[in-house]
Amino acid sequence: MKIYITRIGTICILLLHYTSFTKAQTPVSRLIKGSVVDDKKTALPYATIALKNEGDTTIMLSTLSSNKGLFAFNNVKPGNYRIEVSIVGFETLKKSDIKVDSSNKLLDLGIMVLKTSPHMLNGVTIKGQTPLVERQIDKTVVNVDQNITNAGSTVLEVMQKLPGVQMTEDGQVTLNGKSGINVMIDGKPTYLSAQDLASLLNSMPASNVQKIEIMTNPSAKYDASGNAGIMNIVKKKNRKEGFNGSLTGNVAQGYYGSYGAGINLSYKTKAYNLYLSNSYTYNKSFFNRKVTTDVLNGNDLLTEEASNNNNSSRDKGYAPSLGLDLYLSKKTTLSITGNATVESGIDQTISDMNILDGNRMLINTEHFSALNKDKPFNYTTAVALVHQLDTSGREFSVDLDYSRYRNSPGQYNTTVLNDAEGNFLNQSNVFLDQSRRLNIYAVKADYTQPLSGKGRLEAGLKSSYVKANNNNTYYNQLNGQNVVDSTQSDYSINSENINAAYISINKPFKKLTVQAGLRAEQTVTNGKQLLTGESVNQNFLSLFPSTFFGSPAGLSTVSQT
Repeated sequence: MKIYITRIGTICILLLHYTSFTKAQTPVSRLIKGSVVDDKKTALPYATIALKNEGDTTIMLSTLSSNKGLFAFNNVKPGNYRIEVSIVGFETLKKSDIKVDSSNKLLDLGIMVLKTSPHMLNGVTIKGQTPLVERQIDKTVVNVDQNITNAGSTVLEVMQKLPGVQMTEDGQVTLNGKSGINVMIDGKPTYLSAQDLASLLNSMPASNVQKIEIMTNPSAKYDASGNAGIMNIVKKKNRKEGFNGSLTGNVAQGYYGSYGAGINLSYKTKAYNLYLSNSYTYNKSFFNRKVTTDVLNGNDLLTEEASNNNNSSRDKGYAPSLGLDLYLSKKTTLSITGNATVESGIDQTISDMNILDGNRMLINTEHFSALNKDKPFNYTTAVALVHQLDTSGREFSVDLDYSRYRNSPGQYNTTVLNDAEGNFLNQSNVFLDQSRRLNIYAVKADYTQPLSGKGRLEAGLKSSYVKANNNNTYYNQLNGQNVVDSTQSDYSINSENINAAYISINKPFKKLTVQAGLRAEQTVTNGKQLLTGESVNQNFLSLFPSTFFGSPAGLSTVSQT
């Protein structure tokens, strides 16, 4: 067996994601598409399109139109919907009675024409209200706290509604159809597998989040591991002096109920800002899926597999955090923060499958069950120093971070095979015992320099070290005893050190804004499989140039009346 270790994101995804023995099936993809133009038939880029439930107008999905005014929603669930299209300077367009059923795989809404707002004819009044969506040259900013429908939701539920974002049932995040997205919290990578990340985000209340930044083409400032895209979750921070506090709570009812509560406290003076928070979430879900698959065996004989799959999951967790900002001077702030998540989860899948021959005659029946239990514990500590060199915007900052992730999931799998008459043929019992340990150290320094004509220069250095221990022990149950299967077990220890430097320049011109940058990364990796003794070591240098073009008007959005 060969081991390949390339980038930090690849290491963590491969090493932290454990094998699922449930029989996943690919759901039917349903697509809603259309285009947005003005009354002169000119394409309108960056219009916000929201897909809402017809009954309660809850936002299910949202996206932005492309440069050609095109938009699409993928993997839409059956139901009755309405579409709302909005953009600054135009009247909001609403389209109701949009029906999606199991047989409707493609729904083309055609060309949607927006009328110029009459307020634009009388001039524009700019107000201080923050818009829901802002389009900048290298990212889209969704201001979560500006959408009242996010109240009571978790961060995971909010992410599923973001422009161009889709999430698979196993927690994999895709952005505009691309997988391998780097999800960050307050500018710091999470380094978690898809399933662990989904569990973490499902324990975070949306009320604690200020905004989410979506970067389809990240600038040179960010790690190259996020070249498929970056989503940065920015938490709220108290800015009012004195004692402040809030309590939140939410209840939702689906097939099962879910609920959550949170508390935020802070005390700010001219010398310091002390803040703490804690939240509790409880989620229980259920879904049923029926799948029919035609299979050709080695003799080109057709068999059919028809399965009925039921999955139920229950997750609960706490997310405490504590922070202290010390105002050393009017230009210097020292921040010390700590965050943790304590979770407990149970996931169970039960599948019954009929195996038919080419004449649709029953051959065998198979009953499969999988039970997964997990209690992850994660925490992050950070120290940051920010110093404003002058009043023009020159700034220097240093960050030190340490993160530790621990979890030991166990998965129990049972498969029972019977013949067409229901007679027992065989049974297999498997237990997968896992232990995952991840330690992350990072230090970085950033410098910002304003340029003439509202330009900006950014430069910085970063060094990170990641060590991951991943132990997967596979047991077969024989005669009531668990026997280790070394052919399917693995125990690996991997480390990666990345040293990086970047420079980025943003310069607006009369009709064009240009942002260009270059990032250099030296990567040193070491990986070893302890069961086989195989190892691999790599040391290489990579360069990552980036360039963005945009109109000055497209850099931000303002509210209008």
